[in-house]
Amino acid sequence: MFTNKLVPVLLLFFVFSAGGNAVDESLKLSNLLGEWVATDVSLYSSAALTANRGDSVTSSWKPSELLSTLALAQFKLRKNKLNFGPQLEVEGPELVLDGKAIQVKVKWKGIKYATSEDIIGVFSCYDEACSNSALTERSPIQFKNVHGKKELSFTILIRSDSPAYELVYMGGTKHFVEILAVSDPIVIPDSLWEIPQHLRLSLVGDEIDKMRVMWTEPSRCFHKVKRAPPVVYWGTVSKAYSHKTTPMAVYTYDRTELCERDFHPAGSSGFSSPGFQFEAILSNLKPETVYYYAISGRKEEFSFLSPPALGTATPSKMIVMGDVGQSMFPIDESLQHSFDNDEHGEVQAPKVLDSITRIVQNEKISLVNHIGDISYATGQLALWDNFLYEIEPVASKLSWMVGIGNHEMGWQKSDMAGSDSLGECGVPYAAFFPYARLNPIKNQLGKLHFVKHYPMSRSQALENEALWNPFYSYKYGNVHVIMMSTEHTFEPGSVQHRWIQNELACVNRTVTPWVLFLGHRPMYVSDKYPAPVTLLLQKYIDPLLFQHSVDVAIWGHHHSYQRPKCKLFQGQCHEKGTLHIVSGLGGFAHTEFGSNSSDIWAVRNNKVWGVSVLDFKNSTHLNITFVEHEDDTIIDQVWVTK
Repeated sequence: MFTNKLVPVLLLFFVFSAGGNAVDESLKLSNLLGEWVATDVSLYSSAALTANRGDSVTSSWKPSELLSTLALAQFKLRKNKLNFGPQLEVEGPELVLDGKAIQVKVKWKGIKYATSEDIIGVFSCYDEACSNSALTERSPIQFKNVHGKKELSFTILIRSDSPAYELVYMGGTKHFVEILAVSDPIVIPDSLWEIPQHLRLSLVGDEIDKMRVMWTEPSRCFHKVKRAPPVVYWGTVSKAYSHKTTPMAVYTYDRTELCERDFHPAGSSGFSSPGFQFEAILSNLKPETVYYYAISGRKEEFSFLSPPALGTATPSKMIVMGDVGQSMFPIDESLQHSFDNDEHGEVQAPKVLDSITRIVQNEKISLVNHIGDISYATGQLALWDNFLYEIEPVASKLSWMVGIGNHEMGWQKSDMAGSDSLGECGVPYAAFFPYARLNPIKNQLGKLHFVKHYPMSRSQALENEALWNPFYSYKYGNVHVIMMSTEHTFEPGSVQHRWIQNELACVNRTVTPWVLFLGHRPMYVSDKYPAPVTLLLQKYIDPLLFQHSVDVAIWGHHHSYQRPKCKLFQGQCHEKGTLHIVSGLGGFAHTEFGSNSSDIWAVRNNKVWGVSVLDFKNSTHLNITFVEHEDDTIIDQVWVTK
């Protein structure tokens, strides 16, 4: 892990530092974002996108014009005061990736004793001068080896709360780093890093006439100046919007809310400010209607298809996959902190997301279910920006529904104790996907909920059942979907077990003839290293699935695709059981199979990556395919009938 290169000593003892109960303060908008004036619905043209945003008018800029006029002076690297010793010379930057990133070239001189382990890292800064945090207190967001090279090129994503970057030449060894040279700050113009980013849609529970829109904006914009609130403009006619909606909630966190800061990076060297995550609800949507929308301060227009009415004959078609992650390596060959692929990140994840984009373009896909191990940031929180950047092309068009996994949640006080999140303990996940819980924030006209923290420990959750509880359900067309958390206790008598039992008992098969059950860690799996959670799921959850005739259950965690020969109950074929599928090939490196459970499996594949596509054609026929990510080849196909 690259973290060790910047932290010479790891204290190998446990100091629990997660804090506090949930804070859900309803703040008047005048306190945070300026005055909010309620406005009746009227017609807004595309020109209105630049209104109500103070000094953040960006809808008309062109990258070439921006660089040649406004930005060039601000982009100029500050001259290094030192003229002796090791030096870094930076050329650029240039805008790339449709204005969402910059590209710089770096050369070095004066390095007398270079080794094969020397690297140049990219560090994000909290201010334009890169002055308020020591390099030894931070980790690079990406890096490259310099051995045998004379210059390097970096593509650096523009992040909402990172107004500048600096490049650092590091020698020494992997465990004891020596900082040899630091570039002057590469300053990002306000007009670039203030642009709203990371648009993502999600369903609003069972309210099919609503759609949730979330996006990221810099927190410092609203602390520096009094600004009007952001606005979502939307309607059924492209660029002629009949409605506008202001956010109902904003989510964020700081390093003090992360866990085990004394020996894990999330709240220490790996911390990166997430900005503000805005949430707006579009209401009174007509079923199966194309809506166009745009966010004030951003020039692009987006669109989505509203959900169908429940109980209709309209087929539902959705993607299910787990264990995705992100990587900058396919973009510029940068390395990063990661558990897999020798610090290359999840190099297959961008290809899987490209495959999803093609599938969405060619087929009528309703939504995506991402069942845990979302970004694999695992304590290096800037990598969440990488992931949200990667999914925006799809997530801005259709609902991206998530479930929590061990790499979002695992810490020493979680129900499934471990260290797999490296200190995140669910906090970033809850801020980026706040709907993915039992009792999400409700809309209240005239107020903005400011949410900073969710409780993570079992004792906190048991004190108040209305707290976080990251499990939920939704209905779409002819399907009732239940998303459990395998990271939180589900034994009889627990909040989650009671909820699953009640949710299954309330299924109306006349309205939603299909029941799809989702979770991260699998109930049935061929695994070289079996986990205790598997047996607990079989003991406590399998009887509920059998009792209520759940049709299909899909899991991730094991980085493979697995499908049994038959429906299962208590590990045996049973005609009234549930079809269990493992679909954990979203991008992470493959996992080995076990040798003692192959007799029940019809298909086991850990050679490719891809996603499962579920086509609920009518009330009696479901077609499930597994689509490989390179050329969208169907690797496996099965029909479920009733």
